[in-house]
Amino acid sequence: MQFIDASIGGLAYAWIYYRHRSLWVPIVAHILNDVLAFSFPDDWRPLFGDGGLLVLAVGAILLCVYILTKYRPIKSASVP
Repeated sequence: MQFIDASIGGLAYAWIYYRHRSLWVPIVAHILNDVLAFSFPDDWRPLFGDGGLLVLAVGAILLCVYILTKYRPIKSASVP
């Protein structure tokens, strides 16, 4: 399971780096992932319930989409 999780995470961080061309953006994303992983217990069901987990997952996805669209790289003007 760790191999699958690490592979998906690695691909996500690589895509973030490719999109932003800055190493700091995937570093911050990895830090946020680690903070969330250590902030909550291993099994979130007793804490949030199944519906709460779904809301949490959708909220995390929406937050990621917002951050990636708000902080997308500035395209340089082409010289004629």
